[in-house]
Amino acid sequence: MIVNITAGSTVPRESGATNSSFNITLRTASPTPLAVKFNTTGSVATLGTDYTFDLATSTGITAIDTVSNTITLAANVTSATLAIKPIDDNIIETGGETIQLTLEPGTGYTLGASSVVRFASPTNFSVGSRPFSVTTEDFNGDGFLDLGAANLDSNNVSVLLGNGTGAFGSATNFGVGSGSAFVTTGDFNGDGKFDLATANYSSNNVSVLLNISFPTATQTIADNDPVTVQFSVPTYQVNQDGTVVGAAVTITRTGDAANPGSVQLQLANGTATGGTQPFATGTDFDNTTQTINFAANETSKTVTIPINDDPTVEPNETLTLTLVNPSPNFVLGTQTTATLTILDANVNPTATLAVAPSTVNEDGSTNLVYTFNPTGDLTKSLTVNFNVAGTATFNTDYTTSGATTFSASNGTITFAANSNTATLTIDPSADTSIEPNETVELTLASGIGYNLGTTSAVVGTINDDDDSNNNVTLSVNPSSVNEDGSTNLAYTFNPTGNLTKSLTVNFTVGGTATFNTDYTTSGAASFSATNGSITFAADSNTATLTIDPNADVSIEPNETVVLTLIDGANYIVGTSTPVAATITNDESNQPPQLSNINKSADEDSDITFSAADFSNAFTDANSQNLIQIRGTSLPSNGLVKLGSNNVPKNPEISVTDLGNLRFTPNPNWNGNTSFNWNGFNGIDFALTPATVNLIVNSVNDPVVFNPLKSEIQFTAVVVDSYLPSLKRLSSIPT
Repeated sequence: MIVNITAGSTVPRESGATNSSFNITLRTASPTPLAVKFNTTGSVATLGTDYTFDLATSTGITAIDTVSNTITLAANVTSATLAIKPIDDNIIETGGETIQLTLEPGTGYTLGASSVVRFASPTNFSVGSRPFSVTTEDFNGDGFLDLGAANLDSNNVSVLLGNGTGAFGSATNFGVGSGSAFVTTGDFNGDGKFDLATANYSSNNVSVLLNISFPTATQTIADNDPVTVQFSVPTYQVNQDGTVVGAAVTITRTGDAANPGSVQLQLANGTATGGTQPFATGTDFDNTTQTINFAANETSKTVTIPINDDPTVEPNETLTLTLVNPSPNFVLGTQTTATLTILDANVNPTATLAVAPSTVNEDGSTNLVYTFNPTGDLTKSLTVNFNVAGTATFNTDYTTSGATTFSASNGTITFAANSNTATLTIDPSADTSIEPNETVELTLASGIGYNLGTTSAVVGTINDDDDSNNNVTLSVNPSSVNEDGSTNLAYTFNPTGNLTKSLTVNFTVGGTATFNTDYTTSGAASFSATNGSITFAADSNTATLTIDPNADVSIEPNETVVLTLIDGANYIVGTSTPVAATITNDESNQPPQLSNINKSADEDSDITFSAADFSNAFTDANSQNLIQIRGTSLPSNGLVKLGSNNVPKNPEISVTDLGNLRFTPNPNWNGNTSFNWNGFNGIDFALTPATVNLIVNSVNDPVVFNPLKSEIQFTAVVVDSYLPSLKRLSSIPT
């Protein structure tokens, strides 16, 4: 089946309401959905930035995949429409942007005629010297012969597409080898399309151009950015007599202002009523459509809206301004509508608000009464708006009467004609919960037909009259205990007041002692390292939390447990400061003990050390680790070094550096030497230092032969006390 593509007839605009399209046709329908490949090479517009494919408004298409670049045509269709939806932006794109959609070969279909022709880059093959011509062929498969000309001096081939009338389009040039003289055609790669080949006189080769033209259609998105017209702001105001309040109604244009243009202004009813002049009763403005003409280089226009200055007392009213029908060189911007408010020049009544009494008890018989008073022209009924706030909750802490509407956030109250007062009653709801005093705040809000006389919130207070003496206090006894002792810390919680209900009191946990490491607890409803709670049964006035220290043998500072009461339901914190107690460390430090260390090496070799050499000779009854050593003497017949530095007398060396410690004996020396050391556990050194015994083993020296003397000398090294230290054997003459 043969697939082709053409551009739709509608020219899309960036801000237009109508999409454009591409038409895809099949010579015969496919019994199953058909995936057709495409590309957008050659487009000026960018997919996803300047436009999208709109599947919802496309027809005959079931899927569009912009990752694999395939369009799936529905089964049993011979035509489909691919909708193009432009994306509006504020970038000026002179001349608009084109979308070039090219179908590519795929499975299950054959490509039809192409509207453009393209060739791949030439492939050059060496031939004889000085190759020369013009040829005809249907390069784009539209049934009309096209021209191909070899250009000797410009080193290219010109292709001119024919239209079947003897006329040809503009030349498309393809570069080839140097001195292209002759051209010929043929289907060189067997794809059914005619390719080109040229004989190149000067470069001594042949250029082959494979025809890669596929069916392509092009749409141009008409740009709306060069000249944009819109309102300067979204809202305007005008007095009833027509005088401007603030900014005048202004229409601006941006972009290329060199040419004149126009746009129409439509006026529609909001709360104001439009009509024509002369104004009839009840008409507020002239709603005749105006044509706004911009001269060349004129970038803004001020518009006058005729207003009916009538004597009627009425609320401020609005009308809607809309820009429509721009001239062809104009496009509408984003602010195409605006609201114009007509401020009524006649006097509205002024509403005030007060509350009396300003404070009532929660369980008392007196209510909060809010009184609304309008003053001025009261000949008409009036509804006043107000906002509701405060810490009291509607329908939980109070109910109301007298309002037209009331919610947790706002309400209204209505005055009959000639009425100058209305009241709203706040009736507190009685409960037994101990809670802070709560407020009800009413604030007058703007509305129609009145001005605000009271602009601040009017506050009434509901005093909590439940037993406010239900305070909870906290104490600890004793305030300190020994870590390994039998006595525990006892924190006592005492509520006073109304104890007829069970009560849960919250607290935070702090201090330097660690829960479950330094102590455990009992008596709390919940307890963690940071907070906890304790519960009182009804009619109970005491509860105890026990802190039981954990015994250990570690020497450590005294540690604290700190509890602090925090707010909760149905009680007041009576002890506001933290309550601290101390767990006293009752361990005493015992100095560490040391044992001697033996190390050995051969003559002329270093004796090296590790941290384990000293840690293994270090014992601490308090489970403290070796922190550092101190040398109390230095060995003879060699040097003790730490890294590359000689160790002075009485050095203190961290356990982490002991791997760099070594003894370097004097050359050719062997025998026994030693030095003394002491160990430190972070608190004390050992009472008695220990010794590091260094043993350097003797090694036989090699035989020395001096060829400059007429004798052989042998040297013997002492290996035990029975061998002479050195003997020279008899000389041997040369």
